[in-house]
Amino acid sequence: MLLDIGKPEKAKIKFSGQELTVQFNPNKLSITDGVNYSETVTMGWKSPRKIPSSQYRNHNARELKVELLFDTYTSMYIESLKKDVKKEYIDKFIKLIEGTDKPPVITFSWGSIQFKGLITAMSYTYTMFTKDGKPVRATMSLSIKEYGNLL
Repeated sequence: MLLDIGKPEKAKIKFSGQELTVQFNPNKLSITDGVNYSETVTMGWKSPRKIPSSQYRNHNARELKVELLFDTYTSMYIESLKKDVKKEYIDKFIKLIEGTDKPPVITFSWGSIQFKGLITAMSYTYTMFTKDGKPVRATMSLSIKEYGNLL
């Protein structure tokens, strides 16, 4: 839900001095946070049942999940205006994770949200095609795992 009136800021993904701007801002994103505990089981003093005791071990890296929409369908009548959504958008994201020895650290930024991490999963679904089978609309789901402090 947008609360401010005016032109919305576009979400961006920054990496290696480059920047990809999303076509449409996401309508939601989620951040998962977790903690690890170690459990020891001891016998209860007055009870024969075992009672687990938990002790904090460490904090998991957070994970951001976001779904993005890309649409190159501009006119149902002019065939030349229908660009391939895969070439225009999807391939740029695929290049982020393919053919590298080490995955690039990226920053997802949108308004006050700045999330630095590594892409751990990416899936995309084509949802609209031209009559000759060219994909013109797609949704992409990204999972980004928080990357430790970079010095």
